[in-house]
Formats: sequence, structure tokens, C-alpha cells
Amino acid sequence: MVIFGLILLLIGFVTGITILWTIGMIVLIVGLVLWLLGRWGTQSEVDGTTTDLQRRRVLRRNRQIAWGFVFAAGELISLRASRR
Repeated sequence: MVIFGLILLLIGFVTGITILWTIGMIVLIVGLVLWLLGRWGTQSEVDGTTTDLQRRRVLRRNRQIAWGFVFAAGELISLRASRR
């Protein structure tokens, strides 16, 4: 997703097609968020295992962070649209 987002950003920038630029930005941000959330492991540092409580806490934290990125991306897009 990150590579696809970068390709769309590049094509949109070179050709001047703003919809490709916007879609590329969204795909890039979502790809980075998913990559970061995937990098955060749920394994315990002591024995390499996880409990249900640990998994639930990590999932809740990841959801909150993901929604934060979604709202931030929405703000960036609305700022870009209001400058025109």
C-alpha cells in the first residue's frame, strides 16, 4: 500500500491530476498506519507469549491510534482543499 500510494502521489504530482494526488496521500497514510500497527507486537517481553488481556489492550490502543491518523489525514485533505 505504501508503494502504491507513493506511485499515485508521483503520478498525480507529475501530471497535475489532483484526484490522484489525494488518493495517493490517503493510500500512503493508511498504508503507513497499517505498517506501524503491524510492527507493534503483542508478545510479552518475558516469555514470548500473550494473554487475552494483553491482546485486547493492544487492539484498543491500535484502534485509537488508527482513528487519530484518520482524523489527521482528513484535516490535511480539508486544508489542502480550502487553499484552492
